[in-house]
Amino acid sequence: VAAPSVPIIAYLGGVQMARPDGLTLAQAAIEDLEADANAIHLNPLQEAVQPEGDTDWRGVMAAIETAVQTLPVPVMVKEVGAGLSPSLVHQLGAAGVSMIDVAGLGGTNWTRIEAARAKDAEIYAPFLDWGIPTVEILAAMCDQRRSLADQSAYGIIASGGVRSGLDAAKALWLGADMVSMAGPVLSALIGADNGEPDVAAARHAVDIWVQQLTLALFLTGAPDLRALRHVAGQITPA
Repeated sequence: VAAPSVPIIAYLGGVQMARPDGLTLAQAAIEDLEADANAIHLNPLQEAVQPEGDTDWRGVMAAIETAVQTLPVPVMVKEVGAGLSPSLVHQLGAAGVSMIDVAGLGGTNWTRIEAARAKDAEIYAPFLDWGIPTVEILAAMCDQRRSLADQSAYGIIASGGVRSGLDAAKALWLGADMVSMAGPVLSALIGADNGEPDVAAARHAVDIWVQQLTLALFLTGAPDLRALRHVAGQITPA
């Protein structure tokens, strides 16, 4: 195994989980992959715009609650770029979800991607930037989690518009437990000409982000990421 310490995560959609065979599909995926967790993605806008999308979202929350109670591994929930409202994040956490990726507006926009495929794209034009920016979600979640008795019951992953180590530092300062970025990694991997994958370039990009995050710690006087959360600061308009 090339990366034995990297967790393996099974991945299903919320709509798929809500179907009669959803739990069976999840259990099969966990067994086949020997997965360490099961992730469920919530993407109603993407599904609505997607020509072959699923738009029956009845029973999704109940299916998530059942998955938490039944599956042998932790359950994660994530959006795909439109963001999860703080109230929904709290509801998912209260249901026992272990990790929640807010995946806010600002990163890869799957609504725009699906609209480009749709024949009736003009219908979706007003919704191309629908969603909650990541920083707004985190700012609200920061205050909410600090006021909750179960604030450590679930973890928060920040993604959506994270493009540098400084962005990662800001997300962690706002209360995220982890930070994820996909677009910048892929851009570094394939280069400007979409050529053969360049693993060295991707690693170099990651190294730069680590150095940027380290510099942010130095400049704020924080000895580690845990201490960074307690550094005084403020959010200012862009």
